[in-house]
Amino acid sequence: MKGSARQLKLTPRQRQILSLLCKGKANKEIANELEISLGTVKQHIAALFKRMNVQNRSMAVAQGKDLLAEEFASEPDSATADLADLAGTEGVGEVLLIRRPCIVLAFAIPPVLEPLSRQAFSTALKEVAADARAFPLARGEQGGILLFGMRAPSVWDAIRAVLLLRNLRDRLEEQGGLDPAALTAALDCGMAVISIDPRGRWTGDTVATPVIAVTRRRLGQCLPGTLGLGDKFLRLLQVFHGIEPAVVDGPLSLKSVERLLSLDFTLKAEAPLYPVHWQRLTSVPGPGASGSCIQLLGRQGIGKSHLCRSLVAWTRAQGGMAHYLRTLPEARAGALYDADTGAPSSVKAAVGAIGAAAKVGQRLLVIDDVDLLMPASREALLAEVLALRGAGYRVVLTARTPFSDALEAVALPGLDAAGLEQCLASAMVGAMDSGQLPRQLDAQALLESTQGVPLFALEWSADLQQPMSLPVLLAVASELKRYRLDWRLLQVLNEARAPCTFERLHALTAMPRQEIEGQVHAAVGAGLLQLSEANEQRDLDITPASSGLDGRRRIGFANALVQHGVAGILV
Repeated sequence: MKGSARQLKLTPRQRQILSLLCKGKANKEIANELEISLGTVKQHIAALFKRMNVQNRSMAVAQGKDLLAEEFASEPDSATADLADLAGTEGVGEVLLIRRPCIVLAFAIPPVLEPLSRQAFSTALKEVAADARAFPLARGEQGGILLFGMRAPSVWDAIRAVLLLRNLRDRLEEQGGLDPAALTAALDCGMAVISIDPRGRWTGDTVATPVIAVTRRRLGQCLPGTLGLGDKFLRLLQVFHGIEPAVVDGPLSLKSVERLLSLDFTLKAEAPLYPVHWQRLTSVPGPGASGSCIQLLGRQGIGKSHLCRSLVAWTRAQGGMAHYLRTLPEARAGALYDADTGAPSSVKAAVGAIGAAAKVGQRLLVIDDVDLLMPASREALLAEVLALRGAGYRVVLTARTPFSDALEAVALPGLDAAGLEQCLASAMVGAMDSGQLPRQLDAQALLESTQGVPLFALEWSADLQQPMSLPVLLAVASELKRYRLDWRLLQVLNEARAPCTFERLHALTAMPRQEIEGQVHAAVGAGLLQLSEANEQRDLDITPASSGLDGRRRIGFANALVQHGVAGILV
């Protein structure tokens, strides 16, 4: 086939996928690297094959290598633009260094292992690593290192690491050859210094973190068949997923790794953080009435899962039957997990466990984080729970945003002043039990800085060593990545220490004015930045050309939480 990829009119995304195909990447690896779904990758490949007039992957790779080489050789002056297209962005000419929360998984296999068994292990590891979005930093004859969160930090990275170990163990048991009892693993987390492009995507060049060495040392202290867990890793599981460190006493057997997916419902009796919402959740239908089906809504860290755990514990204490199902990162295909055991489950199994013996109003089913499901799986789940409502069950599903008009919506707004005081008082009791005291902060300032989000308020008040704890930095990094903000804007705003006008951002970043406006308004809508009126006498960067509506406004961080989070991430 004659002509370059550009002459074939391949889109930037098609050229990018063609390049990855030529590197031998599997569809799952391409999806993870480009942060798109597996279905989208398949659609791009089908369109690519049609455009190239080829029938299969081998033909595409054979012609693709020549096409890309010809394109590069024929247009040497446009190499920078080509690289920008291959990165899926325009005008990328800068590399920034940031601190990004990451999770490190180190593992070791026996030094004496048959070549076929070693190959089978390597293949199984590659497959489960792709499914879990893990990056293999190093892999040798006797073990290796996997990193989570390098491409896209997420509060689910800790769960992904646990699921990877469970899936790897199960895969090895099915294949035979390497007994999982001979595998040794360790997990920990911390901050890594990495290089990114302006949109926050890891360039793949720079990784520097002491957590790798710390995790390797922990690995050396573990026996075969066990998993060593760092305190910071356990803290992430506790803060984001309600998994208490008490479930682990020393190295954990790989046979029991599901314990890291289970919850403790033996909670202490305490007043709920949201009394009005609690009253609605605990109201029992009268005789002859049908059940209820509620979607409990709120942002990350607002307290949805904590409220649901309290609801399950309360229902069981009242003599009712309650079951708690969780969706996890791999639940996009519809899988649910039993929160009591950490094992895979289903609505049908949960209803069977609740039983028909419980009275109407005393049958409770909770399904957490429904927004992790794909739309088709969510629709199927919705049909199941609506049928349960007619059978007298109380069903509570949690999500960030509304997903059905057929369900009653109960939105958690965040703590008010009284709720924050109660939250901090509970933390004070827990800190006294552990021998530490939260640092003293102005309650009103804390309320404004954290927007009433319990997770942020507790973490910020409890951390005595640094202004931002690892869980808070991970939550902020996850939100920033979710909205794909340009880090050049964030860097300028952080260094300015004060709100800037659009004109000043344009001058300092050299970004197109229209792009800046789009980025800023998206960030304002996400609650990360805010706009305020500019003062013409004070703002010397206001010019006649910038005196329009947006030109006369100043851009700054929405609150101290985001500002300190960005400052803690930038190097």
